Amino acid sequence: MINNLNFSPDYTSLCLSSDSYYRIYNCEPFGQLLNIDSSALILKMLFSTSLTILVQESNKLIIQNLKQNLKICDLEFDSKIIDIKLNRKRLLVVLESSIHIYDLISIQLIKILELKSKFIGDLSESWLVVPSNLLDDDENGYVIIYDIIKLEVVLRFKAHNSKIEKLSISKNQIATASIKGTIIRVFHLNDDQIDKVSNLRRGHNPAKITTLSFHLDNHILGCASESNTVHLFNLTDEITTNENESDDSNEMKKLILSKPIESKASISWLKKTKKLINTSYKKLPYKEYLNNLIWEPPRRSFAYIKLPEYEKEKPRIEIGFNRDIIFIASYNSGKFYQYQLPKKTNDSDREECLLINQYNLI
Repeated sequence: MINNLNFSPDYTSLCLSSDSYYRIYNCEPFGQLLNIDSSALILKMLFSTSLTILVQESNKLIIQNLKQNLKICDLEFDSKIIDIKLNRKRLLVVLESSIHIYDLISIQLIKILELKSKFIGDLSESWLVVPSNLLDDDENGYVIIYDIIKLEVVLRFKAHNSKIEKLSISKNQIATASIKGTIIRVFHLNDDQIDKVSNLRRGHNPAKITTLSFHLDNHILGCASESNTVHLFNLTDEITTNENESDDSNEMKKLILSKPIESKASISWLKKTKKLINTSYKKLPYKEYLNNLIWEPPRRSFAYIKLPEYEKEKPRIEIGFNRDIIFIASYNSGKFYQYQLPKKTNDSDREECLLINQYNLI
């Protein structure tokens, strides 16, 4: 049984934890780097370094140097370890009701965040992004960006009207999905503020989103749900929309970004178009950012993958990227797939990704 699968932040390696062994694989070219015949719940690797975090008992983790076969230290907790988040400066240990933040160099505890609900979140080089109601008694649909270096909240914003199911963060983008799973939103950040929001249409039928992964160049987002289809979205500005949607989008950009209208002629024009403005405002999911949002109609995926396996009870996969190759690691089958990304990223002509290779992880 696979307990945990996770890619290193640069997608160069894949860690596997199971009841019988734990392993590390190189993703491209594919090959096994480590195989230890001992059970593990979680194994995390810091980029391509030899520093690993190993959880073999539910409340205890070991920090070790694999190359030197050296145990640096171990940490024990009063409750079960749910997840581990790791970057070059911080180690985050997620427990059932709290997050313990450690300085990675000194392994010193610097902050404890109390949790009010089940952990959902992601970590970048300096930010932890979580649903707001995870830390506070807040409404559903809000997101908090917490600076784990300065230990303070950077930004709070509304992403959805319903409860948030999945989050992912890259260097300057945050992807969110609600429990409905029909629309994914990508918030583009500039100087700690949101300056653009991309709306992505996964489908019309509700589905639980299980994975959101950014390509390293931030131009593509991979999305997996409880179905066996993986959607790939283009996040660049080079998209196609139908003429009516494009006109509406341009009109909204003018409304949001323009200065207040003061002349009588402009006021008269505004009254005549009041119905259009009100209708457009209703389409905006987050009125808090009217002054700096650029609204666009939902775009569809430019490419997709139909996985050869499907089991609704265990739909979870992990998604990684290497230039024009997509990595899929499956909990269900224990297989590692490599797919070719289409050269075209036009969402008006969706293509199915070509399977290049598949390997057994177990």
